[in-house]
Amino acid sequence: MQSRRGLATIITSAILLTTVVLLGTSVVVWGNNSLSSNQRQFNDAYSTNVNKINENIVFEKIWFGNMTGPNKFVNVTMTNQSPAGVNVTKIQISTTSGTTQCPVNYQVMQSKKSGSMQFHCSYLDNILTTVQITTSRGSVFSTEVFPP
Repeated sequence: MQSRRGLATIITSAILLTTVVLLGTSVVVWGNNSLSSNQRQFNDAYSTNVNKINENIVFEKIWFGNMTGPNKFVNVTMTNQSPAGVNVTKIQISTTSGTTQCPVNYQVMQSKKSGSMQFHCSYLDNILTTVQITTSRGSVFSTEVFPP
């Protein structure tokens, strides 16, 4: 008779059990990380969209002026009536002849507060002008005025 060397049943069972435990743990950790990541993205999207729906800016007064020389400026006073703060990222002035982007340095408006922004921007006198404000969440508010 020839003797064969082999692994005992206990040793093979221990190797299989260890492999199953490691694979199972890896799958559970991966699933938990994936679920946490998706939940975080969902919470961020929900928060952003709910705050976007609640955004409400009301124009109080818009006036146009001339500084010395050809420098013109626009001053916009508005009130944030939403329960959350609003970040104004862009102001645009449009007429039938074109659109002008006015520089804004990321103006923050607190909840239930009024604010005023003055910026240098060219405009045409006595022509219906649309003033449009865009927020960081993508909301757009606009009004129409006649510069003097």
